[in-house]
Amino acid sequence: EQYVASFYFAITTGTTVGYGDIHPENTIEQAITTFVLILSVGYIGQFLARVSQMVSSLRSLEAQMVQSKRDALLFMKKRNVPKDLQYRVLRYIEHVYETDAITALDSKIMHLLSDSLQNQLALAVTGSVLRQFPLFEASEENFLTAICQVCRTERAGMGDMIVAEEQVAHEMFWVVRGEAAVFRRGIQIGCLKAGD
Repeated sequence: EQYVASFYFAITTGTTVGYGDIHPENTIEQAITTFVLILSVGYIGQFLARVSQMVSSLRSLEAQMVQSKRDALLFMKKRNVPKDLQYRVLRYIEHVYETDAITALDSKIMHLLSDSLQNQLALAVTGSVLRQFPLFEASEENFLTAICQVCRTERAGMGDMIVAEEQVAHEMFWVVRGEAAVFRRGIQIGCLKAGD
């Protein structure tokens, strides 16, 4: 009887439930109350752990969304994308994170966007570069959009070979920034600069 009373006292004090107006009168009531308090503490602990895990997961997802938006904004600002398109891209990224719970950014921004927004963003970024070249100055927007879908950026460092002499070409290159030397039989015969 004293052991049950002592255990009841320890559990009641430990769980900070208090003693209140209603309290067990005999040994059986103390034992049942102790059992219920232990179950309650276990249940509440499990509940709080799950809530904490959910909050942590939401914060992680929000941090990923903020990082994605930051990357997208930096990408678009560096390429002078129009403000209204920037706003739409950022809103769409928010929408994707809110509805689909995206967990990773594989190809930075583009895979998060709808086909229509991908086309518009590609046109805004790559189309403005292509229009600087005489070949594409007067091109229609639909044609330019199609070309933008297959364009990709190639970066080459000093000494890198971009195209080998007498190699069958399957690609076309434009120098957007920097310059590229042209060699024939090991002798430099020209230099391509931005816009060539």
